[in-house]
Amino acid sequence: MKKTIVILMLACSLSVGCGSRDRGIEPDLMPEKNDMVAGDFGEERTQREDDAETGTGQAAGAGRDEDAETAGHPENGEEADEGANDEWGLTLRAESVSATGCTVVFIQHGGAPTGELTSGTWYRIEKKEGDEWVEVPYAQGIGDEIGWNDVAWCIPGEGSVEFEEDWGFLYGELTPGTYRIVKEIMDFRSSGDYDKKWYSAEFSVTEGSAPVRSEKPPLLTVISDETAHDALLGTYSWQRENGDGTSTGIEVDHAHPLDCETWLPPLETTYQTVVLRFAEEPDRIVSIRCWSDENWSDPTAESEDIAVMGNEIELKIGGYIYEVTAEWNKESGYGGTAHYSFYVKRSE
Repeated sequence: MKKTIVILMLACSLSVGCGSRDRGIEPDLMPEKNDMVAGDFGEERTQREDDAETGTGQAAGAGRDEDAETAGHPENGEEADEGANDEWGLTLRAESVSATGCTVVFIQHGGAPTGELTSGTWYRIEKKEGDEWVEVPYAQGIGDEIGWNDVAWCIPGEGSVEFEEDWGFLYGELTPGTYRIVKEIMDFRSSGDYDKKWYSAEFSVTEGSAPVRSEKPPLLTVISDETAHDALLGTYSWQRENGDGTSTGIEVDHAHPLDCETWLPPLETTYQTVVLRFAEEPDRIVSIRCWSDENWSDPTAESEDIAVMGNEIELKIGGYIYEVTAEWNKESGYGGTAHYSFYVKRSE
């Protein structure tokens, strides 16, 4: 037996709110770009991580963002305790773990946050080596500067929310061992007025941990000039097993890429190509097309087909919005077709 869920997303602005990986808070409620939980981890990211003394508990540090140069450094604030003992009452848990990803569950209970708790797309993976946590190096071909999208995921008070993290494109398959995923959390009151802490969820990877087929299309990251950039998941048709012999079909109708300028920050590069890195490789790439950025807000504009060359796209000079359509077969109980879009500005 199969049941179908239909979700209509008429405009990208409807992606605002809590509880979805592709959602963010309203633009006028968001902090300035340099204040974001995610998105300011390019040049500043390395310094923050080098300076961090994250400890070994569920939480990994805290800091009030009073100085832009030292914002987010755990040593600038007191250590956070686990769960209800933490002043924000926040606990992270890793579930559905595989060698290439997991589901991170954020649980808020008790505590006294002074604003709205949010997280972002940024994370890092650390492996336990003896008594120390050591950052896992990125996979070959990934540079040090990663383009993290400027979004904020809301964590409900006295409740929980979960987000899938697929790190196959960033770290590859993890070898057996004990790991933790580190996330930065913001207690956001208003622009420029918030606190930050680092929290983590510990997990283990065992021999033979196979990739888990996602209950929604895998993430797509595009890489050029050693910079990684998340693509926007658009319209998709997806099937997932329910574990009782039945399956659920999900049909999501998303806005046209040309109506999503707000949600497609440009990847700027001088390289001639970008590499498509899926969290789980599709069985085939159905098509790739593009539009000039002169056609923003005109979904009737005619697109131009781009040749499919494995997982690499030859870029056109100038600003172009690209859409990739990929397909996963349903033999394992999970699969379907998904559309992804991203915006690239290529200069000579």
